[in-house]
Amino acid sequence: MKSVFVIELGVSPDEFPDLYRLLEEQVEITDRFESMLLISSKKEAQLCMEISTAAEAFVEIHSLLEDASFIPLELFEDYGFITEASTYLFKQSLECFRFALGGKTEIEMTLLELEEILIARSDENVYFIDAFQKDLVLGVAKAYQVQLSFLALDK
Repeated sequence: MKSVFVIELGVSPDEFPDLYRLLEEQVEITDRFESMLLISSKKEAQLCMEISTAAEAFVEIHSLLEDASFIPLELFEDYGFITEASTYLFKQSLECFRFALGGKTEIEMTLLELEEILIARSDENVYFIDAFQKDLVLGVAKAYQVQLSFLALDK
């Protein structure tokens, strides 16, 4: 899992091809999704923001988690997207956890109970939820007598 940045533009490449060409010349664009450009460096994301702002095309900059092995779950489409190159989650308002203690049946029952609020799972069995669901997740874990370990995400 690594952090990347996305510059969201208010125009598509078809609407403003010169801007996209200029951005490609100035920064290393690692991936694209619709009118969003993915950039691995914060410094280059800042430059991209300045250029697109001058062109009156800048919408927003987002911090993302990238991992080709993310497994999309119930709410994934509200919090991320998939390109040919990788899978991405918007960091804003995300929390992630893994099971620290608990029997196999209790963990399975907890996951079944949480199924509708899970966003994604990593191949290392780290689960992603919206931060506002954290208390609910903790309550369900307590009910099934499992312990969770919440992991820090740099936002």
